[in-house]
Amino acid sequence: MTNAERIASYYTATATAYRDLWVPLLRPAGLRLLEELPLGEARQVVDVGTGVGTLLPHLRKAAPRAVIIGVDPAAGMLALAPRDFPLVVADVTNLPLIAGACDVAVLAFMLFHVSDPVAALREVRRVLAADGAIGLTTWGSAGSFPAEDIWNEELDAHGAPPDPAQSTYAVMDTPEKVTGLLASAGFRTLSLHLEPWRQIMTPDQVVALRTSIGAPARRLAALDPEIREVCVSRARERLLGLDEAALTDRDDVIYATATPN
Repeated sequence: MTNAERIASYYTATATAYRDLWVPLLRPAGLRLLEELPLGEARQVVDVGTGVGTLLPHLRKAAPRAVIIGVDPAAGMLALAPRDFPLVVADVTNLPLIAGACDVAVLAFMLFHVSDPVAALREVRRVLAADGAIGLTTWGSAGSFPAEDIWNEELDAHGAPPDPAQSTYAVMDTPEKVTGLLASAGFRTLSLHLEPWRQIMTPDQVVALRTSIGAPARRLAALDPEIREVCVSRARERLLGLDEAALTDRDDVIYATATPN
Protein backbone atom coordinates (compact mmCIF):
# COMPACT_ATOMS: atom_id res chain seq x y z
CA MET A 1 0.00 0.00 0.00
CA THR A 2 1.37 3.42 -0.97
CA ASN A 3 1.36 6.27 1.50
CA ALA A 4 -1.38 7.99 -0.52
CA GLU A 5 -3.53 4.85 -0.34
CA ARG A 6 -2.83 4.53 3.38
CA ILE A 7 -3.89 8.12 4.07
CA ALA A 8 -7.04 7.73 1.99
CA SER A 9 -7.90 4.55 3.90
CA TYR A 10 -7.42 6.25 7.27
CA TYR A 11 -9.62 9.17 6.33
CA THR A 12 -12.32 6.94 4.93
CA ALA A 13 -12.39 4.97 8.19
CA THR A 14 -12.56 8.10 10.36
CA ALA A 15 -14.70 10.36 8.17
CA THR A 16 -17.58 10.75 10.63
CA ALA A 17 -15.28 11.57 13.53
CA TYR A 18 -13.38 14.02 11.34
CA ARG A 19 -16.62 15.78 10.38
CA ASP A 20 -17.91 15.98 13.93
CA LEU A 21 -14.71 16.71 15.86
CA TRP A 22 -12.16 18.35 13.60
CA VAL A 23 -14.10 20.22 10.92
CA PRO A 24 -15.58 22.79 13.37
CA LEU A 25 -12.06 23.68 14.47
CA LEU A 26 -10.65 24.08 10.95
CA ARG A 27 -13.59 25.79 9.24
CA PRO A 28 -12.70 29.38 10.30
CA ALA A 29 -9.23 29.13 8.77
CA GLY A 30 -10.68 27.73 5.55
CA LEU A 31 -13.14 30.60 5.32
CA ARG A 32 -10.34 33.06 5.97
CA LEU A 33 -8.46 31.63 2.98
CA LEU A 34 -11.47 32.05 0.68
CA GLU A 35 -11.53 35.78 1.44
CA GLU A 36 -8.18 36.15 -0.33
CA LEU A 37 -9.09 34.37 -3.56
CA PRO A 38 -10.56 35.92 -6.74
CA LEU A 39 -13.76 33.89 -6.65
CA GLY A 40 -16.37 36.45 -7.73
CA GLU A 41 -15.89 35.99 -11.49
CA ALA A 42 -14.62 32.40 -11.45
CA ARG A 43 -16.19 29.93 -13.89
CA GLN A 44 -14.75 26.73 -12.44
CA VAL A 45 -13.30 26.12 -8.99
CA VAL A 46 -11.73 22.93 -7.65
CA ASP A 47 -11.48 22.22 -3.92
CA VAL A 48 -8.58 19.76 -3.75
CA GLY A 49 -8.68 17.61 -0.62
CA THR A 50 -12.24 18.72 -0.02
CA GLY A 51 -12.76 16.06 2.65
CA VAL A 52 -16.38 16.11 3.76
CA GLY A 53 -17.00 19.18 1.60
CA THR A 54 -16.88 21.76 4.37
CA LEU A 55 -15.96 24.64 2.07
CA LEU A 56 -18.15 23.74 -0.90
CA PRO A 57 -21.28 25.69 0.15
CA HIS A 58 -19.11 28.69 1.04
CA LEU A 59 -17.39 28.50 -2.34
CA ARG A 60 -20.79 28.52 -4.03
CA LYS A 61 -21.68 31.76 -2.25
CA ALA A 62 -18.35 33.36 -3.09
CA ALA A 63 -18.31 32.11 -6.70
CA PRO A 64 -21.98 32.13 -7.77
CA ARG A 65 -21.19 31.74 -11.48
CA ALA A 66 -18.78 28.83 -11.07
CA VAL A 67 -18.97 25.09 -11.36
CA ILE A 68 -17.46 23.95 -8.07
CA ILE A 69 -15.82 20.54 -7.94
CA GLY A 70 -14.77 18.65 -4.82
CA VAL A 71 -11.84 16.23 -5.17
CA ASP A 72 -10.55 13.90 -2.48
CA PRO A 73 -8.77 10.53 -2.46
CA ALA A 74 -10.90 9.22 0.45
CA ALA A 75 -14.22 7.87 -0.77
CA GLY A 76 -15.53 7.75 2.80
CA MET A 77 -14.99 11.46 3.23
CA LEU A 78 -16.76 12.32 -0.03
CA ALA A 79 -19.68 10.13 1.03
CA LEU A 80 -20.40 12.75 3.72
CA ALA A 81 -20.00 15.77 1.42
CA PRO A 82 -22.97 17.76 0.06
CA ARG A 83 -24.47 15.86 -2.85
CA ASP A 84 -25.34 18.89 -4.97
CA PHE A 85 -21.74 19.37 -6.12
CA PRO A 86 -19.65 17.34 -8.57
CA LEU A 87 -17.51 15.06 -6.37
CA VAL A 88 -14.57 13.02 -7.63
CA VAL A 89 -12.42 10.42 -5.89
CA ALA A 90 -8.92 11.29 -7.10
CA ASP A 91 -5.42 12.08 -5.91
CA VAL A 92 -3.98 15.57 -6.21
CA THR A 93 -1.09 14.21 -8.30
CA ASN A 94 -3.51 12.97 -10.97
CA LEU A 95 -6.47 15.33 -11.21
CA PRO A 96 -9.20 14.28 -13.67
CA LEU A 97 -9.45 17.78 -15.15
CA ILE A 98 -8.31 19.17 -18.47
CA ALA A 99 -5.42 21.60 -18.62
CA GLY A 100 -6.33 25.19 -17.91
CA ALA A 101 -9.89 24.31 -16.87
CA CYS A 102 -9.99 26.00 -13.45
CA ASP A 103 -9.88 29.60 -12.41
CA VAL A 104 -9.25 28.86 -8.73
CA ALA A 105 -7.88 25.87 -6.82
CA VAL A 106 -8.22 25.56 -3.04
CA LEU A 107 -5.86 23.35 -0.99
CA ALA A 108 -6.84 23.74 2.66
CA PHE A 109 -4.77 21.76 5.16
CA MET A 110 -4.05 18.91 2.76
CA LEU A 111 -0.69 19.42 1.04
CA PHE A 112 1.31 17.97 3.97
CA HIS A 113 -0.38 14.61 3.36
CA VAL A 114 1.26 14.37 -0.07
CA SER A 115 4.60 12.59 -0.43
CA ASP A 116 5.76 14.92 -3.22
CA PRO A 117 4.26 18.39 -2.63
CA VAL A 118 6.01 19.96 -5.62
CA ALA A 119 4.59 17.31 -7.98
CA ALA A 120 1.14 17.94 -6.49
CA LEU A 121 1.46 21.69 -6.97
CA ARG A 122 2.62 21.19 -10.55
CA GLU A 123 -0.48 19.11 -11.24
CA VAL A 124 -2.65 21.86 -9.76
CA ARG A 125 -0.82 24.35 -11.96
CA ARG A 126 -1.61 22.19 -15.00
CA VAL A 127 -5.37 22.47 -14.42
CA LEU A 128 -5.30 26.21 -13.69
CA ALA A 129 -5.93 28.88 -16.28
CA ALA A 130 -2.95 31.09 -17.10
CA ASP A 131 -4.41 33.85 -14.93
CA GLY A 132 -5.81 31.44 -12.33
CA ALA A 133 -5.06 31.38 -8.63
CA ILE A 134 -4.25 28.79 -6.01
CA GLY A 135 -4.91 29.25 -2.30
CA LEU A 136 -3.50 27.01 0.39
CA THR A 137 -3.22 26.73 4.15
CA THR A 138 -0.80 24.72 6.24
CA TRP A 139 0.45 24.72 9.82
CA GLY A 140 3.35 26.79 11.06
CA SER A 141 6.29 25.44 13.03
CA ALA A 142 5.71 27.10 16.41
CA GLY A 143 2.87 24.96 17.74
CA SER A 144 2.47 24.38 21.46
CA PHE A 145 -0.07 22.13 23.17
CA PRO A 146 0.88 20.64 26.56
CA ALA A 147 -2.19 18.38 26.54
CA GLU A 148 -0.99 16.77 23.31
CA ASP A 149 2.49 16.36 24.80
CA ILE A 150 0.94 14.39 27.65
CA TRP A 151 -0.98 12.22 25.21
CA ASN A 152 2.14 11.44 23.22
CA GLU A 153 4.10 10.70 26.39
CA GLU A 154 1.53 8.10 27.38
CA LEU A 155 1.55 6.56 23.91
CA ASP A 156 5.34 6.25 24.11
CA ALA A 157 5.23 4.89 27.66
CA HIS A 158 2.76 2.17 26.67
CA GLY A 159 4.73 1.09 23.63
CA ALA A 160 2.65 2.56 20.81
CA PRO A 161 4.55 2.25 17.52
CA PRO A 162 5.32 5.25 15.31
CA ASP A 163 2.60 6.42 12.99
CA PRO A 164 2.97 4.50 9.71
CA ALA A 165 1.60 7.41 7.68
CA GLN A 166 4.20 9.79 6.33
CA SER A 167 3.80 13.56 6.51
CA THR A 168 5.66 16.30 4.65
CA TYR A 169 4.60 18.93 7.15
CA ALA A 170 8.23 19.83 7.91
CA VAL A 171 8.90 21.02 4.34
CA MET A 172 6.14 23.66 4.49
CA ASP A 173 6.03 24.87 8.10
CA THR A 174 7.35 28.39 7.46
CA PRO A 175 6.25 31.09 5.00
CA GLU A 176 9.67 30.88 3.35
CA LYS A 177 9.34 27.15 2.75
CA VAL A 178 5.85 27.59 1.29
CA THR A 179 7.18 30.27 -1.08
CA GLY A 180 9.96 27.91 -2.15
CA LEU A 181 7.56 25.05 -2.86
CA LEU A 182 5.31 27.31 -4.91
CA ALA A 183 8.26 28.68 -6.89
CA SER A 184 9.57 25.17 -7.57
CA ALA A 185 6.17 24.25 -9.00
CA GLY A 186 6.02 27.28 -11.29
CA PHE A 187 3.96 29.68 -9.19
CA ARG A 188 4.43 33.33 -8.31
CA THR A 189 3.30 34.10 -4.76
CA LEU A 190 0.63 36.79 -4.52
CA SER A 191 0.02 36.87 -0.78
CA LEU A 192 1.63 35.11 2.15
CA HIS A 193 1.05 35.57 5.84
CA LEU A 194 0.95 33.73 9.13
CA GLU A 195 -1.85 34.10 11.66
CA PRO A 196 -2.31 32.61 15.15
CA TRP A 197 -4.72 29.71 15.64
CA ARG A 198 -5.91 29.12 19.21
CA GLN A 199 -8.35 26.53 20.50
CA ILE A 200 -9.25 25.99 24.15
CA MET A 201 -10.24 22.37 24.68
CA THR A 202 -11.70 20.31 27.49
CA PRO A 203 -10.12 17.03 28.59
CA ASP A 204 -13.05 15.21 26.98
CA GLN A 205 -12.41 16.97 23.66
CA VAL A 206 -8.75 16.02 23.76
CA VAL A 207 -9.60 12.39 24.48
CA ALA A 208 -12.25 12.29 21.75
CA LEU A 209 -9.90 13.75 19.15
CA ARG A 210 -6.84 11.71 20.07
CA THR A 211 -8.73 8.42 20.18
CA SER A 212 -10.60 9.00 16.91
CA ILE A 213 -8.52 10.70 14.23
CA GLY A 214 -4.99 11.50 13.20
CA ALA A 215 -1.62 10.08 14.14
CA PRO A 216 -2.39 9.67 17.89
CA ALA A 217 -5.46 7.56 17.11
CA ARG A 218 -3.55 5.41 14.62
CA ARG A 219 -0.79 4.80 17.16
CA LEU A 220 -3.32 4.00 19.87
CA ALA A 221 -5.16 1.53 17.64
CA ALA A 222 -1.95 -0.46 17.20
CA LEU A 223 -1.89 -1.35 20.92
CA ASP A 224 -3.52 -4.44 22.39
CA PRO A 225 -7.01 -3.58 23.72
CA GLU A 226 -6.04 -3.98 27.37
CA ILE A 227 -2.97 -1.77 27.05
CA ARG A 228 -4.98 0.72 25.00
CA GLU A 229 -7.51 1.07 27.80
CA VAL A 230 -4.80 1.66 30.39
CA CYS A 231 -3.09 4.22 28.14
CA VAL A 232 -6.28 6.22 27.62
CA SER A 233 -7.17 6.03 31.32
CA ARG A 234 -3.76 7.30 32.36
CA ALA A 235 -3.79 10.10 29.77
CA ARG A 236 -7.29 11.18 30.81
CA GLU A 237 -6.25 11.26 34.47
CA ARG A 238 -3.33 13.56 33.67
CA LEU A 239 -5.45 15.79 31.42
CA LEU A 240 -7.98 16.36 34.20
CA GLY A 241 -5.22 18.00 36.21
CA LEU A 242 -4.40 20.62 33.57
CA ASP A 243 -5.41 24.27 33.67
CA GLU A 244 -6.86 26.24 30.75
CA ALA A 245 -3.45 27.34 29.49
CA ALA A 246 -2.24 23.75 29.17
CA LEU A 247 -5.50 22.79 27.43
CA THR A 248 -5.10 25.53 24.82
CA ASP A 249 -3.83 24.39 21.44
CA ARG A 250 -1.59 27.19 20.17
CA ASP A 251 -0.57 27.01 16.57
CA ASP A 252 -0.04 29.21 13.55
CA VAL A 253 -1.67 28.92 10.15
CA ILE A 254 0.19 29.88 7.00
CA TYR A 255 -2.03 31.34 4.27
CA ALA A 256 -0.73 31.62 0.71
CA THR A 257 -2.15 32.56 -2.67
CA ALA A 258 -0.28 32.33 -5.94
CA THR A 259 -0.69 32.42 -9.71
CA PRO A 260 1.11 30.46 -12.45
CA ASN A 261 4.29 32.09 -13.77
